[in-house]
Amino acid sequence: MSEGNPSRAHGKREADRRAHPQRSFRRGSMDPSLLIVTLVGSVSAALTTAAFVPQVIRVWRLKDAKEISFPTFVIFSVGLAGWVGYGTLVASVPIIAANALTLVLALVILVLKARFDRSARAVPG
Repeated sequence: MSEGNPSRAHGKREADRRAHPQRSFRRGSMDPSLLIVTLVGSVSAALTTAAFVPQVIRVWRLKDAKEISFPTFVIFSVGLAGWVGYGTLVASVPIIAANALTLVLALVILVLKARFDRSARAVPG
């Protein structure tokens, strides 16, 4: 049985390492500076995502979203979808997770806006 060319396998691992320096091929080893970068990115992503939760709660409780700009949230949602795509291309879980969750929150706000704006027009005021 052929085990393959070990030199070729090593060359592929080396090429992968150069192409993706943030990935580690040894279990449990991560460059401390990359750990800090990942931590800062993850905390920042969590905070910016969490910033949308109070807006969703407010719109839901008030049953009113007239102060929300529909075009702004549509453009923002398309941008978030782009970030999810980018995160997928570069295999970054923090980018994918934060932007996917923020996209869900933005879409909830858009749906609530459409629902509440429609019901506000239906009721003569």
